[in-house]
Amino acid sequence: MKKVLLGVMALAIAFVLAIPAMAEVKLTTTGYMDVKGIMVKENIVNDPTFEADSTNAYYKQKMVIDPILHINDKVRIHGRVTVMERFWDGSSSLSATGAGDDVVRSDDRVNYRARNNNFWWERLYLSFPLLSGHLYVGRQSGGAWGTWFQDWDSNRDRVKWVGKIPTTNIVFAAGLEKLNEGDGGFVGADYKGYRALTVDPIPNPAWPLTNDVWSKSYDDTNAYFLGAVIPLSKSLVFKPLLYGIQFQAFEGWDYLSCNQITFTSGPFMLDSEINYRVRDWDVGNVEGAMFSGWLEGNYAMGPFTMGLGVFYLQGEDRATGTESDSIWSVGPEFQPYFLFFSEDVGLLWDTTGVENGSVGRSGYESLYLKASYKMSETMKLTGVVGYLQASKMELSGVDDQLGMEFDLNFEWKLMDNLKYVVDLAYLKAGDYFEDRYTVGGVDLSNDPYGMRHMLVIQW
Repeated sequence: MKKVLLGVMALAIAFVLAIPAMAEVKLTTTGYMDVKGIMVKENIVNDPTFEADSTNAYYKQKMVIDPILHINDKVRIHGRVTVMERFWDGSSSLSATGAGDDVVRSDDRVNYRARNNNFWWERLYLSFPLLSGHLYVGRQSGGAWGTWFQDWDSNRDRVKWVGKIPTTNIVFAAGLEKLNEGDGGFVGADYKGYRALTVDPIPNPAWPLTNDVWSKSYDDTNAYFLGAVIPLSKSLVFKPLLYGIQFQAFEGWDYLSCNQITFTSGPFMLDSEINYRVRDWDVGNVEGAMFSGWLEGNYAMGPFTMGLGVFYLQGEDRATGTESDSIWSVGPEFQPYFLFFSEDVGLLWDTTGVENGSVGRSGYESLYLKASYKMSETMKLTGVVGYLQASKMELSGVDDQLGMEFDLNFEWKLMDNLKYVVDLAYLKAGDYFEDRYTVGGVDLSNDPYGMRHMLVIQW
């Protein structure tokens, strides 16, 4: 695999970079592979016409490779290759969409999974020193800052500079990125018979036509950001980020302020993120302002670690209108509970809340306790008990309690880079589901439980 990656990356840059000899080019890689078996029993809401034991069981596997091609001592080309990130449904057709494929998520993994592709080169960008820092240009990771709360590790076409202020330990990051390209409506010098300077197919005998008008001339989504890592002391680190998103199609902006604060003192660590987002779009007169936050404290006592965490996502209570404060989800990387928020099975994964009778969603309020015990140098046991409720509930006669989840995780390090992981979970469904899904006096809500076990290789 390493020789294949080296060959492909060398060919990709051979026409734009002068490489004296392949022996001078070095390739390093990091990555992981996991193979999972997943099962969930008792769907959280029954089908009223179907009374039977409900089971959902399936397998998944994925390999992610992050290669770095070292052109010389300063220039690097970075990539990411994802292999088999899809659910197996037995289909051998490259064009078929299998019933098990994950085609409902609104990120750039949708097209990849929907087409049953097995090999996806999803990132490629270069880096080199510039102005006492480093410049990164190309398709790279974006949407993540600070903690895992409200993070989205997606692919962005971006330009990013990272550097340290001289004589200080303060690091700055600044850049711009393209989130959506909509200008012109067509791309390229010859795209399906279209030319970049006309919106009509190539006519006969000549072009362009006098009445050619591009259907889209102001339809991009652009983003600009400025962030910093500021060590206020040996114990306290502050990481602020200012982020602006320009929605040209809606003639408006979203402005985000993300702030991570980390405090450590001996065996105690407190990590937090406090965020605020404002929306102002002229098209549709859409407005909103949203507050959210996550905080977790942990205290280590030998092989034991005890922790307490909370998170909050503002909900909406307006029943009508274009103004809504429900404009930002918890993020796909935020997975504190297995049945509620994991990407594999989570009922509420990457959501802004549940339906609550408003123009938006309910938001969340949650409190959890966690404890871990290091049984040996190779084995660790972790438990989490979490309570979740809606932040705003406007439905008449419907409770805001979403439920309580009990999670147990076991990790066994079989080798230096190989581990076996088991997750067990039980969800005590809250009164929200009973109140909403009682038909003819029959409560259709259930208390689901499930498990996931997997082998994980990291290098």
